[in-house]
Amino acid sequence: MTISIDPDVGEMQSEATDMNLRLPASMSNAMSTSFQGLQEVYSPDDPGKGVQVNLQGRFQSPLMATRNAAGQIVIQHPPAHP
Repeated sequence: MTISIDPDVGEMQSEATDMNLRLPASMSNAMSTSFQGLQEVYSPDDPGKGVQVNLQGRFQSPLMATRNAAGQIVIQHPPAHP
C-alpha cells in the first residue's frame, strides 16, 4: 500500500495529482506486458503435460484508491507506463 503524504503539513493528501499517481520504480515492472526475455520451460514434474513461464513479476494489475474533491473514494487502475 502506498499513501501520499503532503511534505509541508505531514498529512495524507486528499486529492490525487499526476505527481502522486506515478508508480514507484519498484512497481514499474509489475505493469509491464512485455514478453521479451520470457522463456517457456517444459514441466519438470510431468514431461509432455505442460509448459511453465516465469513472468518475472510482470502482467500485474494493481489498484489505486484516491479521494476526489467531493470526498468520494475512487478506485482505479493506474495508467500504464511504457
